[in-house]
Amino acid sequence: MASTDVVVVHLEGEFAGWHATMRTPARISARVLIDLESDSNAKKLTAYGKMILSVEGWKDCDGNPTNDPLDGPLTALNAAAEKWAALAGDVPKE
Repeated sequence: MASTDVVVVHLEGEFAGWHATMRTPARISARVLIDLESDSNAKKLTAYGKMILSVEGWKDCDGNPTNDPLDGPLTALNAAAEKWAALAGDVPKE
C-alpha cells in the first residue's frame, strides 16, 4: 500500500502515545461502512478490526501491550474511529 492508502491517528488524553494506522475511506468497503452504522456492537467491532491495519503503544484492559486493537479498551477503539472520521476528509482522493 502507498502512504496515501493509510491514515495514522494519534490518540489523546488517557490514550496519549497510542497510534493506529487505518485504511483511508477509498480502501474501506461499503459493508464496513454499513456495519459502522449498525446497532450491533459485534458488527461495529468487526468493522473497526477491518479498518485498523496496525497499532502502536496500545495496551489491553489489564495494561499489557497488545498489537490487536480489539484487545484494547472499547473507548480507545471509539476514539480511533472518531479521529479517523475527522481526518478522512483531509485524505487525498485518488
